Amino acid sequence: MTQIINTDVSCEWVKYDKKIFHESWKPDDELLYLFKIKIGNFKKKIGFLESFLTTDELQRANKYYKLEDKNRFIVCRSILRLVLGKFSSLEPNEVILKSSNTKKPFFHSYPSIKFNISHTRKYGLLAISNEEVGVDVELNDESYNFKLVIPSVLNEAEISQINISNEPSKEFFKYWTRKEAFTKLIGTGIDDTVTSIPTQNGKHLIPRLVIKKNESISVLSFNIGKSHIGSLATLNKKNVFKNLRCYIIDDIQSF
Repeated sequence: MTQIINTDVSCEWVKYDKKIFHESWKPDDELLYLFKIKIGNFKKKIGFLESFLTTDELQRANKYYKLEDKNRFIVCRSILRLVLGKFSSLEPNEVILKSSNTKKPFFHSYPSIKFNISHTRKYGLLAISNEEVGVDVELNDESYNFKLVIPSVLNEAEISQINISNEPSKEFFKYWTRKEAFTKLIGTGIDDTVTSIPTQNGKHLIPRLVIKKNESISVLSFNIGKSHIGSLATLNKKNVFKNLRCYIIDDIQSF
């Protein structure tokens, strides 16, 4: 059996500074890095950020129907390249990204550096570790009629908790981001087994997954701003929260 530990945490966000990474990444680094990207702050830098993207990435960006979605992709993809470059001492254009058989992106240039990224509306969320990670961020949209979808994505215990919650919308999106982060960690994506992924706080056991022997999975949830919720899934390390470092990226000059 695989153990999942779900926890609410409060991140102490610190402004990112390039001085933080004065050395190359160490494969035995126990720290877990989380970056909150303020997408709106880069609105006037889109043209500059495009210079960090490959031809394929630019083509992918141009497939977005809405300009805001296109710009969101450009911002987060370029910031991803800039941050990975800092960890590996590579230039952003030297960072080679590929996808696994399950379509999970990985850092081909430096396989020991694991990452995952998510974005929605105002924020992007990037996690970097020496172990596989998964992240998700969602807007707590109180106008969204989540009751139409909960029978197909939540289990009975989760639905019952939402029904008695003082903040049912927030509770739903917390559960949803946990499921997304979990499936992105293991590289499967959301499928018809989503209801079997436990997301309530506490420890849970589920059938054995393809992970290292005797390891469990920690899923941390936290607020991002006043209206967004994020979750981070990671193979359970000792003192996982103690080793978590949270940074805000809101200015290209930080690099």
